[in-house]
Order: sequence, then structure tokens, then C-alpha cells
Amino acid sequence: VLELPSGNCVGNLVVASGEHITALNLCSGDYGSANSGGFLVTGMKSGSVCIWHVPGSEGPCELQCTLDGHTGAVASLAVAGNGRFLCSGSQDRTLRFWQQQQQQKRCGPTPSFDETSSVVCQDYRCTGGTPSVSCDGPWVVFVQSPRLGSWEQGASLWNLVLGKWERSFFRRNHSVHCVVLR
Repeated sequence: VLELPSGNCVGNLVVASGEHITALNLCSGDYGSANSGGFLVTGMKSGSVCIWHVPGSEGPCELQCTLDGHTGAVASLAVAGNGRFLCSGSQDRTLRFWQQQQQQKRCGPTPSFDETSSVVCQDYRCTGGTPSVSCDGPWVVFVQSPRLGSWEQGASLWNLVLGKWERSFFRRNHSVHCVVLR
């Protein structure tokens, strides 16, 4: 893990033999600090989402939490709400929302997360190498599967704080392939 623009190594990421990282995101913080709030998130070929503490040196990153729930490789990750929410999109066509535990139980310097069971979307569309999920504050937008009888992919907007769908965006003869919120 390199810090830019200096290029200094702030951690080494080592995963289990036979496992592969398929998605990556970051909640920035002061690496190496015990209470930095910063962490690295990896999506794995196995469908797991892993939360890592970055040590701030050339030492190994510490695996803090493993979140299971996907049955296909994780294709896209987004971090929202200053690290309070994680969104993971998988090749199993589901989008899962993970929320930082309220009581701030920590296994080390990195927050723990629980799956928000009431908000699991099953019409997510994995789009390969382009960002197919994006978060900003309480909002998440993702590429949505085509409607029945149509080839056009749309986008869905959700409010993570309320755990509810806000609206979908579809346009005839146009298809959404990547999304970003700002």
C-alpha cells in the first residue's frame, strides 16, 4: 500500500493462498495511528469483504473483520458517511450495505461492521472494470439490471441512513454503465 504523492510504503497486503482481490477502496485516515479511523477495504473472489488496518510502515496490514454474504466475486466497493457505511456489489447480482456497529466495538484500531439486513438489493448489475456503485454522504447509486423486456440498464438511488430506495433512472434507448456521486 503506497501513500501518494510521496510513494512511501504504509503497509503490505497479504491475502490467503488461492484468494484474489477483485475490488479495493479506502477510508482515509492517519495511517499507523491507533485511532486514525482510516482503513482499507478489499473485495475478494470468494465473495467476502475484508476490512484491514494499515500500519503506516512496511509491515503487514492487519485483517480486522471479514464480512460474508455474497456468493460471487465482489466487483465493486464504495465507502460512505466518513467510513460509517460500506457498499459491496457482487457478480451474484446483489448489492449489500454494511453499517459500522453503533457501540464502536473495535477489534484493534479499525471499526467493526454489521450487515444492514433490511437493505439488500437484488437488481444490481456488475459492469466489469467500471465503477458500478458509488457513495456520497448518506446516498448510494448503483447500476441497475435491465427492466423486464428491455436491454437498457438504469441506475438506482438509495438513502443509506433511512435504508430506503429513492428513485430509479432509466431512459429509452440509453444504458447506464458506470456511476458516480458528487
